[in-house]
Amino acid sequence: MSAIPSRSYIPGMLGLPYFITTCYNASRMKQFQEKDASGHARSCAALVMETVPLVMSVLRAEMRARRPEDISIPQFRTLIFLSHHAGDSLSEVAEHLGLTLSTTSKLIDGLVKRALVTRTIAAEDRRRIELALTEQGAHSLQAVRTGAQARMEETLSTLTPEEQTAVELAMRALRGRFRGGSSAGDADDEEAPCPSWN
Repeated sequence: MSAIPSRSYIPGMLGLPYFITTCYNASRMKQFQEKDASGHARSCAALVMETVPLVMSVLRAEMRARRPEDISIPQFRTLIFLSHHAGDSLSEVAEHLGLTLSTTSKLIDGLVKRALVTRTIAAEDRRRIELALTEQGAHSLQAVRTGAQARMEETLSTLTPEEQTAVELAMRALRGRFRGGSSAGDADDEEAPCPSWN
């Protein structure tokens, strides 16, 4: 005798109501998701706008507290900026800092004397001076970043494993979106440069 199929697949009695209910629920869920998509994105955006400044405030304070004592905050901001914009000119650094060219020039002088920044005449335009971190400058900045990351690890360790996983998935999704790539698998999972926390 052949086996009787599961009643959930029998088109009658209990099977048909179950099938109809399942289809109806799936249809309603799809409608709800479509209707609620914009509202959900809005709430996500609000949470990001609220949370990111809080996280950045802690990281910024941590990084500044860990900076070398002989490096001013504007100089430290310059190191972070140049870690993302190697080869930028004095005027570009001044614009980022919101300082005058003369003030920025003195600031750069101090970093050059400490062997943290180099000044190079551009090959294509000898009137342009390009700025970049030295190996020592990059190392000093990385040491600060490592300390700040340790502080973040300490904070996140208070979350449950499930919450940590949720945070990681959310960060990967955001990173993929804002980098213009895909968050699936996070193929570009190499060591990220020091973020512009300034």
